[in-house]
Amino acid sequence: MKQPLYFGTYTRRISQGIYKAIFSSDSGAIENTKLFIKEGSPTYLTWSENFIFSISNRENMGGISSYNLNGELLCQQLETGPAPCHITYDSQRQLIYTANYHTSQIKVYHVNQEGHLSLAWTENLSGNGPHPNQDKSHPHCVLLSPDRYLFVCDLGSDRILSYFIDSKGQLSLNTHYQARPGSGPRHLLFHPSHKLAYLVCELDSSVDVLIYNGVGYLEYDKTISTIPDSFTEHNAASALKISQNQQFLYVSNRGHNSITCFKIELEGSIELVGIYPSHGYTPRDFCISPDDKYLVVSHQDSDNISIFKRDTNTGHLTLVSQDHIVPESVFVDFEQNTLDFS
Repeated sequence: MKQPLYFGTYTRRISQGIYKAIFSSDSGAIENTKLFIKEGSPTYLTWSENFIFSISNRENMGGISSYNLNGELLCQQLETGPAPCHITYDSQRQLIYTANYHTSQIKVYHVNQEGHLSLAWTENLSGNGPHPNQDKSHPHCVLLSPDRYLFVCDLGSDRILSYFIDSKGQLSLNTHYQARPGSGPRHLLFHPSHKLAYLVCELDSSVDVLIYNGVGYLEYDKTISTIPDSFTEHNAASALKISQNQQFLYVSNRGHNSITCFKIELEGSIELVGIYPSHGYTPRDFCISPDDKYLVVSHQDSDNISIFKRDTNTGHLTLVSQDHIVPESVFVDFEQNTLDFS
């Protein structure tokens, strides 16, 4: 079976935008990689049934763009300054949410039936932390909980904020969870079946298991490291994903250049399975194939894509290839291969 695979990139060196390839689930091979959309540093993507939404950069302006599924530009919302780093689509409300690491802002956009975007709300965040990278608020992730609250990971203030969203797309703060000082919350995932969430913390290379009983409130359960205790060099934990069968959690490590696998226990807690070399430099993002058989890693600094065969029973990874090139890749995913609780 062959499926479309998309890559978001920086365009600081030789990349030109969003790349599209064909992935074979029979062989684990990537074929026919081509520039799909010419765009400035489209570092994160998300999909609706009819549209693709992307981070966009043009000269000294940043924001988001929408395209049809053929890659034709429909709308851009840009303003002077740096672009966001993360983007999420809300299918029930027809809204787009973005997190801007540099401007400390969350923005909400309406999406109409033609894929056009209009700004609905801007939320300004504040705060800081003890780490040198926590000089101010740095929102790094926006996502929806199963009960449709908007959650924001603020790496700069060690907080996870939850917001109520009204019918106009306007936000009102509901509550916040305070993580460990200097941990740097980066990305959050809700377990599809258990009342739990998993938080990857960039600055201390850890995953927190959090209890989620609804209405925007998180409660601490446990912390586990994503790197060996013996590793003392710089590392920044990055992406985290749950396998399609919901039995394993994976995290990428930039610095240690590895993928860490955790077993999700029956009650939702996690235990370390193994740490596997990613076979490249700076594995910023990765994805798991829809059939659960492969894990695909994109490397920002070595430009190569590593493909691993997954053992669906044990979670173990076996390298298939590491020589496919996509320049400056910082995002990889299959079309509409994202968790949506609608």
